[in-house]
Amino acid sequence: MQGQSMEQELFLLREELSQAQRKLHEMEEAKANEYQGESEKMERTDVIPKPHDYEEVSTQTERDDVDDGFKKQLENLQNERDQLRETIQETISKNSQMQEELRCTRESLGQHQETIVELKGSISERENQLSKAQEALKEKTDELQQKVRSSFVKESRSSVGFGSPCLLQTSVCRAPVNVIKKPMLYN
Repeated sequence: MQGQSMEQELFLLREELSQAQRKLHEMEEAKANEYQGESEKMERTDVIPKPHDYEEVSTQTERDDVDDGFKKQLENLQNERDQLRETIQETISKNSQMQEELRCTRESLGQHQETIVELKGSISERENQLSKAQEALKEKTDELQQKVRSSFVKESRSSVGFGSPCLLQTSVCRAPVNVIKKPMLYN
């Protein structure tokens, strides 16, 4: 039973479709005839506007308004695009300048670092030289102090007549102090 009812529905739908197609065809023919008749009338009446022409003009005006709106939007979008392009170009230019400055700064930093390394080496070398000179000066000072002490001791022994042993001891003890107070310069 279901099969028969489906077939009936399908048959009815086909029939409705055929009727709709016939009506559509008739309407198209009528419209074509009407259009042809109107164009003949237009030729004869030197274009007298009809009420439906006002509707077309109104519809055309609405379309023009919509088109104007789209044109304005298009112009705005094109202006925005152009501004974005300019901004991108400026950004690219600034980026290039900054990269060049960064490169120069890196080169300068590298040169300064090399100079620092050289100066550290020079300072270290000078400190070594100064340390050796100080050691040599200390050795020479110790040697000279020893010579001065030994010469005072020899003189004091040879001149026993200077008084008591306390005077001899005082003169020997003071002698190196006086010698040390006077700085010795070596070239």
